[in-house]
Amino acid sequence: MNGLARLAIRGLRWDYARTGVVVLAQLLYTAIMARLLEPAAFGTFALALVVLNLARYVAQHGLSLALIQRRQLDAVEIRAAFTASLALGLAFAALVHVSAPLVARVFGDPQLAAVLSVLAGSVVLLAASTTAEALLHRRLAFRAIAVAETTGYLVGYLVIGVAVAIAGWGVWSLVASVLTQSLVHLVLFNVFARHALRPTLRWRAFRSLWSFGSVASLTGFVEFLAQQLDTLMIGRALSPALLGIYDRASLLIRIPVHHLAFGLVRVLFPSLARMQDDLDASRRTYYGAVALAAAALLPLGVGAAIAAPVVVDVVLGPTWAEAAPVFAILAIAAPLHMLSMITATAWGALDRMRPRLLVQSVYLIALIGALAVAMPYGIAVVAFALVACETLRFVAFAIATARWLRPDRTTAIRAYAAPVVAAVLTAAAVAGADALAAHGGWPSAARLAFDMAAGAAALVIAVIVGPLRFARPHLRRMAAGR
Repeated sequence: MNGLARLAIRGLRWDYARTGVVVLAQLLYTAIMARLLEPAAFGTFALALVVLNLARYVAQHGLSLALIQRRQLDAVEIRAAFTASLALGLAFAALVHVSAPLVARVFGDPQLAAVLSVLAGSVVLLAASTTAEALLHRRLAFRAIAVAETTGYLVGYLVIGVAVAIAGWGVWSLVASVLTQSLVHLVLFNVFARHALRPTLRWRAFRSLWSFGSVASLTGFVEFLAQQLDTLMIGRALSPALLGIYDRASLLIRIPVHHLAFGLVRVLFPSLARMQDDLDASRRTYYGAVALAAAALLPLGVGAAIAAPVVVDVVLGPTWAEAAPVFAILAIAAPLHMLSMITATAWGALDRMRPRLLVQSVYLIALIGALAVAMPYGIAVVAFALVACETLRFVAFAIATARWLRPDRTTAIRAYAAPVVAAVLTAAAVAGADALAAHGGWPSAARLAFDMAAGAAALVIAVIVGPLRFARPHLRRMAAGR
């Protein structure tokens, strides 16, 4: 195995170690906060995050990708990226602060203005850490990234956020979590990366980064709108309480799905960026990543959908029962979304940003129409519309990538058909276990544990003797760090 592959596998090991800790911490945090705050608080905060993340995404996303994707990078370009990030961060933070009252009036939520004004500070904190984080990704320094992100989440959310919520500060506990996490990231990323913090005004360096970063920023903007569109439209058309229910249901499935796949995404981009001129290596790496991700995500999604009522009851509590049907539907959408993001990441790393922008733009237009039709019928129908659009995008990405990389039949079956068969087996196992536990009158926590054990057992069998046998060598290499 070459040095790049070895670095990538070690990076995955560190990222999945971080994932295990953060997923458990997020589930604990979600369970605690669902019992301390009302749905309306989560609805207000969800809208604030949409506006905040839009400012973050547009200001930083393209520059970060440019730093990682470039074949050669000199010290002046690093300083230029830091200068541009900080300037854009300050500008967009001011814009968020000034526009906060108008945004609050648009969504009919008076508390949103104050929340946005305070959260604007996190845009500056992120801007000051973006260059350092991108450099760590470029170096495949995932151990440092894992330490920084795990520390930021534990301190920001489980310590500060929960403490402020217990003190009775409501939505401000969520604000405190974000600000604290951003501050910890700022300190640790810059300590680990140790790049020059002196600004520069050399136009040549800015221009070389912008040639890639501008397209990446536009693509990122379209992708961001698509990802946040359901939140925006529910917040505008329905109540903060309904948005809060939808947001918690969405978060509950995003926690495992996002973290399970995101480590692979983060390793995939810098790895593929280093093999842009080798089509065979790019094909093997991409379809290997898709196969492993689908083998984990699709069984997880269908298993979660079947066990939705008991998952919501255990994690969020009985007062959140309305979230169960929404969670069940979004559990199907989330894996498709992450598989599409893996493909989009590969296209970006291999310098196919314009085709990626086209696919994502068509998806955004289709999603606007589907959600507009679904909105009057409630949040469950909105979730169904999202599943339909995610399915179409996934299929479009898969077909376009196959025409470009031209995989053989075995590779395509491993990437798509085998995980679908494993998902069906997992669904049958979870459904049987859940029916048995329900018939026996088991308490919710024991019933969920039994469902999870049955699903995990089915997945293990699929890896050992079933359709996922191809994954065994990859898992052994990851476990050995080779």
